[in-house]
Amino acid sequence: MTASPGSDLDRLAEVTLNLGVEKISIRTEDSEDVKPYVGEKDLDRVEVEKTDRISEEEKRLNRILEDFLGDLSRYSKKARGLDSERASSKVLKEAMGELQARPAVF
Repeated sequence: MTASPGSDLDRLAEVTLNLGVEKISIRTEDSEDVKPYVGEKDLDRVEVEKTDRISEEEKRLNRILEDFLGDLSRYSKKARGLDSERASSKVLKEAMGELQARPAVF
């Protein structure tokens, strides 16, 4: 059986527990037995200047995120003291896990 639950270890643990998996083997595109089946990637990085419109939208999104973090911090210890600059996806996922462990909060 194969599964690709993603790169998040918590998600991997959830999938293995739900499926009753006892042994796992992790492969990446750099694994010797996978390399022959992975196509070559052609990536081009394009940098653009931040326009005034982009800056305004960034400020708007940060205000929305700040409001969300304020609400979240009332229910999650992991979210307390976070601001939009320090709110990584890892911390937000941890806060989500904390909330999922206590669904009666809502």
